[in-house]
Amino acid sequence: MRNFALYYNRRKPYSMFAPVAMFVHDRLDFAQVSLRHLLANSQARDTDVTVFSNAGDGAFSSELVAEVRRYLYETKRMVESTGALHSMTVVERPSYVRPERNMEEGITRVLRQHDRIIVLEDCMLTSPFFLEFMNDALGLYEADPCVGSVSGFSFVDVRGSYPRQTYFSHHRSTWAWGTWRGRWQQHAQALLQQGTGGGTLADGGLCLMPSASLAQNMALAQGTGGFWSRRIRYYAFDRWPLFQKIEVVRSEPRVDDEVEQHICQTLVDRGLRYTWLGRLLCFPMLLWKKSSPSSQRNIIHN
Repeated sequence: MRNFALYYNRRKPYSMFAPVAMFVHDRLDFAQVSLRHLLANSQARDTDVTVFSNAGDGAFSSELVAEVRRYLYETKRMVESTGALHSMTVVERPSYVRPERNMEEGITRVLRQHDRIIVLEDCMLTSPFFLEFMNDALGLYEADPCVGSVSGFSFVDVRGSYPRQTYFSHHRSTWAWGTWRGRWQQHAQALLQQGTGGGTLADGGLCLMPSASLAQNMALAQGTGGFWSRRIRYYAFDRWPLFQKIEVVRSEPRVDDEVEQHICQTLVDRGLRYTWLGRLLCFPMLLWKKSSPSSQRNIIHN
């Protein structure tokens, strides 16, 4: 009744809050930051969160996992006493499994009881408006088979240069994303692929993304991308999330060719051309691109 009243007062076309599946391993600092920001979301009190804790893959890792699990249960007790979340469940794996398997089985478990889901890893720092964006988008496009997933993460920042606050892409993101039970049952393996080409009904459909990212992958700055990502901020899309609301207005699922081209460029070199070193090395090419008629729209990358 509380959820219905809340959405009725806001004149929402649906009355469901998607559950969140969060996947953690042995990174206590990431788990703390990720959960703290999730709890600060505007719709956190109406959200059911299930945390899937993978086991350690060695003696040292197992000790770190034990610390993470102690923190999870402390947070669970706090949630139960304060109502910071609608509910919080911790699922412990007795033995280590590959992260992909942990995610696949965890998502399948949640979707047995729900028709939609929001998926987070422990390294994702979310905006206070992340859950609201995801719930709006999952509700609006539930019946549209052309849309396979929704992501609160965006590879590029197109504010001020693109007419809408959201865009569709063939390139899906598995960082802070969500989908529906039917799409998951048909295209689970495709939906778990980060940044790969997609966009057809055969491979899961298009991905809806915000014009600026509502989530940050904290692991990029720690070296998930390798040596260079730690030294020169190799990733152009490693940026602080947008702390303002993104309006989701239903539109026909179509890909903007120019936005898609910039996403492709960013994924090819991981944004190196937009760092200080990349600008220095590629300065002549950048000058040529700026003077080219095809680059009149200024897509923001930093």
